[in-house]
Amino acid sequence: MSRGHGKAQQFVLDTLERRQADNVHPRERWRDPATLAHERHEREPTEAEVESIRRAIRKLGEEGLLETRHVDAFRDIPTTAQRRKWDEASGEFTDEVETYDTYRRRGFRMLQARLPLTAAERKRDRKAESEWQERVEAVFRRRAERNGSDA
Repeated sequence: MSRGHGKAQQFVLDTLERRQADNVHPRERWRDPATLAHERHEREPTEAEVESIRRAIRKLGEEGLLETRHVDAFRDIPTTAQRRKWDEASGEFTDEVETYDTYRRRGFRMLQARLPLTAAERKRDRKAESEWQERVEAVFRRRAERNGSDA
């Protein structure tokens, strides 16, 4: 016998319902587990706290209470690297090695969730998406025409 939704699942539903009640555009209603965990704990969440929210989202998605999707995302990871030093006088690299701080970009698939859209919201969302796509295509057409005339 089911005992109902757990605290994490209830938090996810409540938070997403609040965003929907605030009349946020459907595209902006998507939330990822890390953001929801941050809102829940009001601080930088631990990996376990994010995982708890991720599991809640997956479970609610399986029950049909949420729409879920995966999007491509990137994270810059701080790291150090080494390079050979450049000698200005000789114009060559020396055998001396220096260490410097840098970032390594890592791509990953990010889970996102939102409450299911009503039929009217879905229709508005499709219309807004097609209008946005037309504007993007118009920009590329103008660029192509401008570049074509430069040749």
